[in-house]
Amino acid sequence: MAVITVSRQFSSNGDEICKIIAQKMNYSLYGKNELRKIMSDNGCPEEIIARFDGKNPGLFGSLSNKKDLYMYYLKSAIFSVAEKNNCVIVGRGGFLALKDIENCVSLKIVEDTKSRVERFIQKHPDLDGLSALKIVRRSDMHQLGFYKSFFGFQFNDNFLFDMTFNSGKSSDEVLASVAASFTKEKINSEDEKLGNEKLSKLLLGQHIVNMLIFTYGIKIDNLRAYICGKTITLQGIASSSAEVENAWKILSLETPELEFKSEVRIVQDYMKVR
Repeated sequence: MAVITVSRQFSSNGDEICKIIAQKMNYSLYGKNELRKIMSDNGCPEEIIARFDGKNPGLFGSLSNKKDLYMYYLKSAIFSVAEKNNCVIVGRGGFLALKDIENCVSLKIVEDTKSRVERFIQKHPDLDGLSALKIVRRSDMHQLGFYKSFFGFQFNDNFLFDMTFNSGKSSDEVLASVAASFTKEKINSEDEKLGNEKLSKLLLGQHIVNMLIFTYGIKIDNLRAYICGKTITLQGIASSSAEVENAWKILSLETPELEFKSEVRIVQDYMKVR
């Protein structure tokens, strides 16, 4: 019926709460390891996953076209999982990738730094307080950098979340029960229908992007494909109009039932600096 996305601060009780939500709803749970496996099974090189997954890529990483490859595989994994419905997607920008999906509920789990440091020390008793604090703060910075770099989003912007929980103020069981009840009350059959229709278009658009990039080697950076009615609209950045023309020829053969529209920006010599 629904898709639940959860963003949680490092060393909060977010992962435990997600497990309980999935159990209460009888939903499949997709965390870091599950999404990584899907990406790997789909062909994403392990070195790209290790380099970018959940991390701030930094200045030079942001300029690398490998960042785009990571995003293609990540979105494909999120869309394919969400299309099945009845799932909890933990982290990895799921709430942003699915932000316009009617049957998606987005949750945010936070907790004060002191409590998160204490919990981390309990799991790693060999660490002192200062070392644990540095790890927690570094993880927070990576999370902020990941969302900003890959999605252009500031994590302290709460308007895309349906609910925000403080895992230090209530038990995991209580918070999971609230999340499950809220989801059941919020999502109706019409939301499910509209959400599934949008998800199908998102997945088709991502399949088109992956086909152009991986199968045909089209060189358009940050390539995105949007389906509206019978029209495919491509967005991205290319160094010449020839790449756009090649993409149009491919799409006319692969998807003859759809019309083609380009919003790709042409920037001369752009690819040379990549």
